[in-house]
Amino acid sequence: MEMKDTSGNGINIRYYTACTGSIIQENNKCDGLKVGAAVSFTVSVEVTECPANPAERKQNFQIYPVGVNEALSIDLEMACDCPCEQSGNSGFKPDAHYCNYGGDLQCGICACHDERSGEHCECSGDADIAHLESLCKADNSSDVLCSERGNCFCGVCECQTRANPAELFSGKYCECDNFSCDRIDNKICSGNGECVCGQCACFTGWTGKACDCQTTNEACIPIGGGEVCSGSGICDCGTCRCSPNSVGKYCEDCPTCPSRCSEFEPCVQCKVFNTGPYKDGRCDAECAYSIVVEDTVEVEQASERDCSYENDQRCEVKFVYGFGSRGERRVRVQREPVCPKPVPAMAIGVGLLLGILLVGVLTLILWRLSTYFYDKKEYARFVKESNAANWNRETNPLYVTPTQTFRNPLYDS
Repeated sequence: MEMKDTSGNGINIRYYTACTGSIIQENNKCDGLKVGAAVSFTVSVEVTECPANPAERKQNFQIYPVGVNEALSIDLEMACDCPCEQSGNSGFKPDAHYCNYGGDLQCGICACHDERSGEHCECSGDADIAHLESLCKADNSSDVLCSERGNCFCGVCECQTRANPAELFSGKYCECDNFSCDRIDNKICSGNGECVCGQCACFTGWTGKACDCQTTNEACIPIGGGEVCSGSGICDCGTCRCSPNSVGKYCEDCPTCPSRCSEFEPCVQCKVFNTGPYKDGRCDAECAYSIVVEDTVEVEQASERDCSYENDQRCEVKFVYGFGSRGERRVRVQREPVCPKPVPAMAIGVGLLLGILLVGVLTLILWRLSTYFYDKKEYARFVKESNAANWNRETNPLYVTPTQTFRNPLYDS
């Protein structure tokens, strides 16, 4: 079965059928049909152009199956004109302001005079429309006009407006905007910069793709002052990246690091006892953190460290330092220093004198005992040797016969 029609120029008729299957395709002919089979055709009628002669706008044509003496007769009347396209209708405005006085406004659309062209008749009639449109393309290899964000008028892009008047398209091809930059907390450029052509232009003191990084290290200095990241890390975009042995927002807690007692000692001296190197007026500036005086101090948290130093009175001053949840330094000082008991000088003097006398007496006794035992030993040895030799007066080589001492006669008289 084959379908045909008698339509004329300006009319396009298309046929759709599934023949004996289930898939509908554009086709005006079906093959292999059996006797009694039913075939359904759907026909679309499209007017492709309006005849210049109004008399030809009414036509009659037939649609029929080949070989069958039956036909569907169709009377077609083409509606080529609307009432608003006719002069005198309320929808027709000659030389309208909307059309830049270069054309008639017909049904909301400008019908430009011969010497004008463009959507609003804004261009010269002899202008090359293709050339003008090329001026609105950022890339000649693309058919996109004004980045699809505006309309091309005589080779110039007029950017669209948005519901939010603060959001704008800009640029020669409407390629830029001030609202598509990165946001932090729903703030364009974190509130620290301006969105220029889709890129954040940061204010002074800020950097980063979303202007969320400070160029200074202020955000990495603990509350109350101190070193950047407590000297145990580096400041990266306002955040401390701590060394492996440090923890905390400001890397303030370092269990394996040397004690920082010496760092807090001058502030304890000036704030609590009005002494030390900061007494000269630097105390408030150098010691802006919390220093609390308590009756007794002990380490109460894992992050705290126990410290002490000896003052001018040779008393021990005890204090504990630690850090709060935001990295702020905290010091607790014991109210009263721990001083040693006074030494009794008189008792020490008397005891020392008695000790010296005692040592002297003991020395004399030891010397006397040593000489006594030495003499006794020597005498015993002498007696022993004498007995062994059995000497007498005549044979003893040491014996000397006594002689009479010479007397001077002068004295006798």
